[in-house]
Amino acid sequence: VAPAPWVKNELWRKAREVPSLDLRFAEDKSLVDAITGSNLVDFTRASSGTYVGSDGLIKTATTNEARFDHDPTTGESLGLLVEESRTNLLLRSEEFDTTWSASGASVSTNQTIAPDGNTTADKLVCGTGTPIFQGIAQSTTATASAAKFSVYVKAAELDQIELRSFNPTDFAIFELSTQQVLSESGSPDATITDAGNGWYRCSIASSSSGVTSFRISLASGGSRTFTGDGTSGIYLWGAQLEEGSFPTSYIPTTTATVTRAADVASISGSNFSSWYNQSEGTVFYEGQVLGSDQSSNKDMLGLSDGTSNEFAKMFIPSGSNQRFRVDVGGVTQVLQNAILPADVYSPVKAAFALKQNNTTCAGDGIVQSEDTSCLIPAVDRFVFGELSTGEPELAARYKRLTY
Repeated sequence: VAPAPWVKNELWRKAREVPSLDLRFAEDKSLVDAITGSNLVDFTRASSGTYVGSDGLIKTATTNEARFDHDPTTGESLGLLVEESRTNLLLRSEEFDTTWSASGASVSTNQTIAPDGNTTADKLVCGTGTPIFQGIAQSTTATASAAKFSVYVKAAELDQIELRSFNPTDFAIFELSTQQVLSESGSPDATITDAGNGWYRCSIASSSSGVTSFRISLASGGSRTFTGDGTSGIYLWGAQLEEGSFPTSYIPTTTATVTRAADVASISGSNFSSWYNQSEGTVFYEGQVLGSDQSSNKDMLGLSDGTSNEFAKMFIPSGSNQRFRVDVGGVTQVLQNAILPADVYSPVKAAFALKQNNTTCAGDGIVQSEDTSCLIPAVDRFVFGELSTGEPELAARYKRLTY
């Protein structure tokens, strides 16, 4: 006897069912549906964008080319990268001997292999004596109330670095060998992330809005004030200042600021109706929210009619867990809280099932109670992002989507 079709895939076996849609973004690194062999996803981005390739190096995708991200240390395929629009406000992001002003230090250009595989990383070299700081700075204007300042750093003779912004002052000192924040002041929300091949991306938040200075200084012994020998230093590459509360993918600049456009992804028209069942069905997804400016509700994904009246979505309220909500005719039918871990930035597997008077959701093995008194929305599209506009409201990677 021939095996049932659902035995062909682990997820199918667990569901004991073959889905009508199966987008394996991480496994296939493609927008093609595994069921039909067709590309059903409408994807646009009105600029180039960077991502991490399977070799751990930063790559560039051309305009309207989807980005399939990878772990820079293991090479694991992490899925479709979707981000909101951001602008790098710093000039000469890879050339620290030009627009940047040096004090108590010098810059030696193109000294080692950068995170993109090219020999374009500069070395920040300490001076002699004990100046107040030994580093470089650039002034620019950030108009938002929050901005994120980041740079890629690799140890040479030194492995400590300070990032600082002014007016007001926010700073943090990082130690690469231990991946620790040694000290901080202000509201820096300091992070250090392994970027592979000995590189780390260090970042701080800046609470200033207006013209300010952003500085990268050498540090030793947990302090930016130390006796320099004139030869020791650290490698730098890829400086970025963006308005928002979290760092997004790297945006290279030269003589002007550069904007990376938003990744806009959706399924509509016959590409949607070919697999969607209006009377009942289950959406499963696997993915990870990378960052969200949580001043208000932020949509992650869902079904919609293109308005704010008819939808079923996963979203993140301000400062809370991911939630599931269904509205019909502008009236909320279902609102289920805390279906996913308290850490909204953890990788998750989740699902929601729609049927009149029988709707529920589940996240990471926790199934919520059924809502037995609800309508279901009349929808005509699936959206990765804000349901009525189609624009992403947060940064996320989507590993898989099935229906």
